[in-house]
Amino acid sequence: MRDNNITILKAFAIILVVMAHAASPLYLSRFSYMIGVSLFFVASGFFFKAKYLTDEATFVKRRLKGLYVPFVKWSVILLILHNLWFHVGILSEHYGNAAGGVTHPLSARQWMQSLWSIITNMSGYDVFIGGAYWFFRALLVSSIVFLILFKLLSLLPFYHAERAEDPEIKENSERFSPHTLIAATIAALALGLALWMTCCNLRWTGLSQGGYRELMGIFFLSTGYLYNRFYQWLPGNRQQTSLPLPEFIPSPSGSANIATAKCRHYAVVAGTVAKNAIRTVHRTRIIPPLLQAAAVALFVVFPHPSMATRAHSAGEVLALATSGIVGFALMYNIALIASNLLCLRSKSAGHSGKNSIGYRILLYIGDNTIYVFGWHLLAFKLASMAKVAIYGLPWEMVGGHPVVHSESGTWFWVVYTIVGVSVPLLCLYFSTSLKRRYFPNVDNAACLQYIQKAFTATAHATVLVSVSTARLAQKVFRWFVRFCKGAAHYTAVALSWTFGWVIRSVVGFWNNLVDAIKSGTDTDNDD
Repeated sequence: MRDNNITILKAFAIILVVMAHAASPLYLSRFSYMIGVSLFFVASGFFFKAKYLTDEATFVKRRLKGLYVPFVKWSVILLILHNLWFHVGILSEHYGNAAGGVTHPLSARQWMQSLWSIITNMSGYDVFIGGAYWFFRALLVSSIVFLILFKLLSLLPFYHAERAEDPEIKENSERFSPHTLIAATIAALALGLALWMTCCNLRWTGLSQGGYRELMGIFFLSTGYLYNRFYQWLPGNRQQTSLPLPEFIPSPSGSANIATAKCRHYAVVAGTVAKNAIRTVHRTRIIPPLLQAAAVALFVVFPHPSMATRAHSAGEVLALATSGIVGFALMYNIALIASNLLCLRSKSAGHSGKNSIGYRILLYIGDNTIYVFGWHLLAFKLASMAKVAIYGLPWEMVGGHPVVHSESGTWFWVVYTIVGVSVPLLCLYFSTSLKRRYFPNVDNAACLQYIQKAFTATAHATVLVSVSTARLAQKVFRWFVRFCKGAAHYTAVALSWTFGWVIRSVVGFWNNLVDAIKSGTDTDNDD
């Protein structure tokens, strides 16, 4: 299911992420840090399908292909170029982030350790050029854990209690299906664990920030799924008529089932009342965005939470959760308004609304946010070079992370934002165009097949070389054993002959000496 409004929302979200890293003004930076990344988690949960519960392999493969493979590929590229960056000034051992932290060239052992961490743990990436790569691991882990929890909870009988057969009640309670209740349970569980972790200073061993990002990611994934289930609440997809309250029809299957049915009935009634109230508020096009903007502004001014860093109090956890939910609704409204304005402007000029340049640009940005995520910090270096040249700053300041930290050119965050978004997408566009022009018959599937065949051939060659080497080593070992045996035999013969010769020589010398002594004694007696 494709929703262009969600795609435009993702375009705005990645622009906010780039703004946050571009050292934008204080409150704009807080707003960007607060809802920029959480929007992607909510959008990911929005497109989660129930079919993945019975087809887990497809879900995991798509996540690995969309998150793990780009992470490893890009992290290895940056790792290979890491030491080179210091020679060209992209990185510096004297200029780093705003807190004074710097990075250094890697030794051979550090390089191998980073490569091992990238492949096995999705860590060890370049923290300056790839500083946003934590998002890949957080979304991957959150998605897989969300799927596991969804499957486990779907096995509980509570979520599969009998429903009333009345069509009206069934229609009203459709949004409160077992999957909806399971998603709400997972959201409450993830938020509760995040609060517990923050209040007691606990850590999820093996994960950055102690697993706080992953827990909040699970919460936002659940929220996105719930947004999908109540899709008609969103502007442009809602019904304006109020729904009648359902009546309770007891189940004849026993007291336990009656109690369960009552609980579900009260949940349906409460949800219907809330839905009618929200629909009444949503009848006005302008009031909901204003209320959402006011709520988000409060969090910007006071707690200003972020998924980039771990929360220090329960208030920050709740503020991040609330701002993420409200921020998604706010940005969806803004995306809807932007979509309508671009389409209307294009139609007023005599063109189709879908052919609007601005509309297509937003869709292109929203469809390729992962490339902006992966390369916008490296693209920042182009803006840093321009800033250093304009204001006559030392060239080494280009190595500042993520931008050049100086009092000059405070407005330069606009340039950083434009460069950070446009350069990765322009590189992608031109590379795709060249591929279509010069390699029209080569697609990604064919490339993957070629890579698979290459790996298979390499594996076969490796096995062949290993077997041949083993056989050669066996022959060499046998020849060496025979050589040693022959050498030992001839050495023993030589030693035996030598020892015999020495014995015979000593015995002959001794006999000659004895004879000489005897002859000397006989001569003395004659005298």
